[in-house]
Amino acid sequence: MDEAKTALVLSSDNNFEFIAKNDVTFTFNSAIKGATQFTLQLGSDIGKKDILEAYSSSPTLLVNTIESDLDYIHVTAWYLVDSSWQYETYILQLQQENSVKVTEEIFSIDLAIDTQYAVIGKENLTFNFDTNKSGVERYALQLGSDFGKNEYFDDSTQNSSISVSVINAQNSSVYATAWYLINNTWEYEVFEYRVK
Repeated sequence: MDEAKTALVLSSDNNFEFIAKNDVTFTFNSAIKGATQFTLQLGSDIGKKDILEAYSSSPTLLVNTIESDLDYIHVTAWYLVDSSWQYETYILQLQQENSVKVTEEIFSIDLAIDTQYAVIGKENLTFNFDTNKSGVERYALQLGSDFGKNEYFDDSTQNSSISVSVINAQNSSVYATAWYLINNTWEYEVFEYRVK
């Protein structure tokens, strides 16, 4: 068996590589040019992210610990190139030796009334849409300096969460407009947050 690695370049050359469970540095494939954002997903099966999902504007992520008793984990590496997400998948062998944490802080915000005026960071944010709404076909998020504005962020997804790598806010407040496409009609809710 190969010696456990703590640094791994995500490329086809390293498929089925043997890695440690602690302090693993994942470096995204530099062969993919022009990437501006990166997402790393670790899962128990192909396409899953039940072990870890982390976002970064840097092509390198350090994972402190990987909590899994599996011998193999599935890795999906996402690259944002020219406003389009591309991905590659790998299978890695896991050395058996716990909750996964990334060295850079990731804020997770539920888009709900009870988070109104919450204090959030400006980097590495995950916004979670209201999953209690039924029949949602698509979600969208806009972030701006005032009600109805979107100069900080404007994107849509079919997933119930969306990541924002950075908010270039000069003000102390950010307005988040959460959009829900239901029966071909867009509905929205607006929340105000404090940024630090």
